[in-house]
Amino acid sequence: MIYAMIFMLGACIGSFINVIFSRKDWYKGRSRCDSCGYTLKWYDLIPIISYLTLLGKCRKCKKNIDACHFISELYMGTAFVISYVCFLKYSLNYALLSAIALFFMAIYAIEDTKEQMIYAALLDIGVILTGIFKAYMLYCNSEHFDILMLFLTIVLFKTVFSFISFPGIGNGDFDIILIIYILFSDYGTVFCMAVSSFIGCAIYLPAVILKKYDKKQPLAFAPLLFMGTMLCLAI
Repeated sequence: MIYAMIFMLGACIGSFINVIFSRKDWYKGRSRCDSCGYTLKWYDLIPIISYLTLLGKCRKCKKNIDACHFISELYMGTAFVISYVCFLKYSLNYALLSAIALFFMAIYAIEDTKEQMIYAALLDIGVILTGIFKAYMLYCNSEHFDILMLFLTIVLFKTVFSFISFPGIGNGDFDIILIIYILFSDYGTVFCMAVSSFIGCAIYLPAVILKKYDKKQPLAFAPLLFMGTMLCLAI
């Protein structure tokens, strides 16, 4: 029961974040259908459940609802559950570090799924907050030298990859990898990248083989890194 409540709380936040990204006037009036303007009732706004009950269609005009609403709720709901799992498995501080990292990675995954891009300001905020809390953890353990090495690594990483680019991979993806490094350190990062790559192959390779995926279409890496990170934290 507690897992369901935590998931629904995260899903509500994910739904709200998606609305912010989707509507410039999100702060005006009640939620409405993007196609016909139908004002949604409370029972149309239950995360996950309403989308599935309505079969992904507006109750009034029957037009398809953007699947990103469902995906956003799923991303953030799962992130909240994994954060709670970390609280049960690890220390409170590591659970909080995981929660900060997953919260921002879920936002990146939502934005990358919708726009195939991530705002630089959001990336920087995620890196800074995750780095500060990791430094706090190291300070609590009197690992002062590791604090210095952590910030030197962050600065070096940001500097190097601001000048280096790879085909199909944006600088934002490197910032997400940096958050993963802050969370897992060296070997954990390599393992997380391997898991994320496996998930990507499992999702996209069949579509490529069946010629249902356009190779020229931008590939959203943030959701893959997000899913890989959650899986690594859960196991």
